[in-house]
Amino acid sequence: MTEVKKSVFSTGAAGRQKVKTELDQKKNKGFAPIRFRLKPGEEGEVILLDSYKFPEMNEYFSVWEHAIMQPNQKFPIFETCIKDTDNCPMCQSQGDSYNLMVLTVLDLRPYTDKEGNEVKFSKKLLAIKSSSQDEMLKWMEDAYKEYGTTRGLKFKMRRPDDNKSAGTGKPVALNMKTVVEIISEETLLRQYGNDEIRSKDKTILYKAKNENIQTLKYYELFAPKTFTELRATYGNIGGKQEQSYSNDKEDDYGMEMGEDTSAIPDDGIDLG
Repeated sequence: MTEVKKSVFSTGAAGRQKVKTELDQKKNKGFAPIRFRLKPGEEGEVILLDSYKFPEMNEYFSVWEHAIMQPNQKFPIFETCIKDTDNCPMCQSQGDSYNLMVLTVLDLRPYTDKEGNEVKFSKKLLAIKSSSQDEMLKWMEDAYKEYGTTRGLKFKMRRPDDNKSAGTGKPVALNMKTVVEIISEETLLRQYGNDEIRSKDKTILYKAKNENIQTLKYYELFAPKTFTELRATYGNIGGKQEQSYSNDKEDDYGMEMGEDTSAIPDDGIDLG
């Protein structure tokens, strides 16, 4: 039997179709959402999209995570810790993981994209470390007692002018007269909803209708790798002090407003 060898080359229409198919598949893989971050001394208004009730709020999505810094890398790679189900190679090589409370917000800080267009808001992942979780939960509980919901809660996040402070900041009142506002479902739909976005041939869905105002899919975003996958990916990383990202210091990582976000469709980082 003649062996059929695969080639790295392609020609003509078949080559063009191969490129198109791979690009479409890459776009359809999805995007890792940009995380909400503030510079030291910065503040920004957000709208919470998660709907929780109290006292059932203890069921909010929580995850243990590692942030891995590698040589010549600007931003960390985030990996879900598997210590609750298996031996975690990241804990062994990088040190203990940190806990996150995960929420979805609309970041109302406008920015200008690379084409000069003003983008008025973006959907972000609000990942709150344990040191700030009690304060956020108390803030949400007080709002729930007053309004009967947490979805649509509009408030301000403010970060102290301190490089060691939490990069997400902490919740503060909107202004001297108003602590929080509740944005109705009708207003969310009217002001922040979106039409369905598909590829030109309509076969690939890039963004579902009104996806802008839906919470992120946490279980998909934080789906953990297996022990074997983590070991294969990070097995050659150095010791804790050489390459680990400090869990005690929340540096400014993630996309800066007006920098890389403009090149990223669907409010996210291309996983491909």
